[in-house]
This record gives sequence, C-alpha cells and structure tokens, in this order.
Amino acid sequence: MPRSVVPVPDSECLNTYAQQQGVALGSDEAALLNPIVQPMRGAVWVSKDVVSTLLDSAGRDKSPAWKQDFLAGAASVEAFLTERDTALLGQANAAALIHVDAANGTTYSPDGFGNLVMMLGGELGDKMKTLFSRPNTAASIARVADTVYQQRLQLRNSNADDINANQVQIAQMGVGDQMFLPRMEQRFYRGTIESMAETLDEAGYTRVETRGSKRKFHKLDMSTNRRQEHLFQGIVLQQSQPGGVLANDTPAQTRQRMRNINDASIASYNAPRGTLARRREDAVVPRR
Repeated sequence: MPRSVVPVPDSECLNTYAQQQGVALGSDEAALLNPIVQPMRGAVWVSKDVVSTLLDSAGRDKSPAWKQDFLAGAASVEAFLTERDTALLGQANAAALIHVDAANGTTYSPDGFGNLVMMLGGELGDKMKTLFSRPNTAASIARVADTVYQQRLQLRNSNADDINANQVQIAQMGVGDQMFLPRMEQRFYRGTIESMAETLDEAGYTRVETRGSKRKFHKLDMSTNRRQEHLFQGIVLQQSQPGGVLANDTPAQTRQRMRNINDASIASYNAPRGTLARRREDAVVPRR
C-alpha cells in the first residue's frame, strides 16, 4: 500500500513561503494573512468582503495614526478599497485584475490582490507587498505547497525503509525483538513531546484520523531528526557485523549504543525548543 503524508495546510504553506521571501511573520500576522493563502495557492479570485475583513482585522486595536499609515492615507478600509477599485478598473488589463458584478459583488484575481496591496503602508503593508505583490505570486505559493508535500513524503518513505531494514538486522543479530525500534520511537516521543496522541489532539485531529503510523503527520524538522537517527542506527548495525569496528560488541552493548543515539536525537530536537508547547507545535502538521 503506497505511503502518504497529510496535506500541507495553509498555515504551513504561508510560513514556509514567508521564510523563503525573507519575511518574519509574527503569530498574529500569520493568523491574519492565513485566509488569503487558500485562494492564492489555488489561483482563485478572492471576494472584496474577504479583503475588507482582512484589512479591518489588521487595524483592530491600532491607533488612528497606524491605520492611516497602513491604508495609505485613506480614512477607512472602504475608502481605500474604493480608491483601489477605481485604479484597477482604469488599467489596460483590468479584466485580469478585478471583476465587478452587481449581483455577486467585486472579486480580485491573485494579481489584482497583489496590485491592490502595493499601496499599503507601514511594516505590515511592506510584508504584504513582499509576499503578495511579486510576479507569479499564486504559482510561487502553490509550488511551495507542492515542494513541502514532496519533501515530507520523501522523508517518510526513507524513514520507513530505514526502520524496516534496521529492524531486520536487529532481529537477525539478536539485538532485540521486532518491537525494539517502535519502542525507541515511543521513547523519543516521551523525551520530546511527551505524548504523540496529545500532540495530535492539539493539532486538531480526531483519534480516528490518527490511527496507524504517526510518521505521516511529522513536520519536516521532526522527519529530518528521525532520518538522522535511523541513519546512525544503520551505521552502528553495519559496523557490528563481522569485520566491522564494533564486531566485538555484545547485543547489550549494541542496544546501549542505540539508546545513546536516541538520547542524542532527543537532545537535538529539544535544544532549540525550550517549551513543551513549542516542541509539540514543531512536531506535527496542523490539521488546518
């Protein structure tokens, strides 16, 4: 049965895309911009209501001076959008940027939205321009989502193949039983996120959705960490074969080397993540 990984949610797509563009988004900024990612990655036209809500939300609890700077001097979001609609309709390629329908309202293409935000000011406006006003923004965001998905799928396949190969050697060499590596994996989870079940609950998944292998939920950082451990395990097992530098090790010594590698993986994952909440956040892909 082919292996799979969970789809790339808009939040992961946005954060990865922002990192690639050199834009540091705070958690509030990421939550604000998240609704615009889905139409962008699908090259779908976005309604004026969605854009208006986004701009209104950006200015909530901000000072009048901040709002005026953000809206390029306009007195309100409505005034800003009215001015931008007029400008878009006046362009030679207006039909590719904006569509005004008396019954269904105004919509903007991804390029139209990018053109619209070009006039926004302030720090947030600059970030939005960098993210959404580049040529071929929609294609770039869609490409990010596909790339992240393929990277996670490749790592899952590599990790599964390595685990299977290592487990065969462990059994053949008498190092451990068929559950030795699954126990090591649970040991890693306990040492980092404490509970994979709770972590997946917090990420929005139901218990039915999380049946079976948990590797399909791993984010890239978690998958990369597991990949490194499996590779080191493979080296130890290879060198424990006749002729290897560890050939004289007893099964108990080999098991201890495996635990030492597991401990190092735990320490490596935890080092840049000082809290349990951060470790869980970086471990699995959120459901949305």
